[in-house]
Amino acid sequence: MTSPSDPDRMRELLAKQDLAELCAAYSRAVDRLDEAAFVELFHPDAVIDSGVLRGDPSHFAREFSAWVRARARVIFHALCQHWFVVDGESARGESYVLAVARLIEPEGRERDVLTAGRYLDRFERRKGRWRFLERRFVVDHSVARGRTEPALPVPPEGADGHGCFGAADPVFSFWRDAR
Repeated sequence: MTSPSDPDRMRELLAKQDLAELCAAYSRAVDRLDEAAFVELFHPDAVIDSGVLRGDPSHFAREFSAWVRARARVIFHALCQHWFVVDGESARGESYVLAVARLIEPEGRERDVLTAGRYLDRFERRKGRWRFLERRFVVDHSVARGRTEPALPVPPEGADGHGCFGAADPVFSFWRDAR
């Protein structure tokens, strides 16, 4: 049995924490449509496969962001639990996720979509930094319904207490002001 002071166990725990933070950073970059932050999370030779869109990090970030801007009012990803196996400078992981989107139909109607699924990931640590090498999304369940209740009023972009796509989201000033 290993003890908490075992150096190998500590390295493994630190790697798992780094991987969990990398997965959280992915959700943040996707939900804010921050293409530059998104691309930075992946090795240049990485592949992303959402089941609908597949490509390298730059292609995926650009195409995904364009699709969301054209067809969604909001997206939100919530990570549930992770399972990571670290093997030296490489690792594999399975992360459960719930995603919510308010989609705008071509005729202007809106519908809410809740998707439950998992990310299957391969990671590599290069030059001391963990990054995604492969990320594949697996859909386990999805529910969609037309919006029947009135939505909360849509505030101006970046209004206090309301999220939005891009740099107007309050999170950017929150972290900038902390320096």
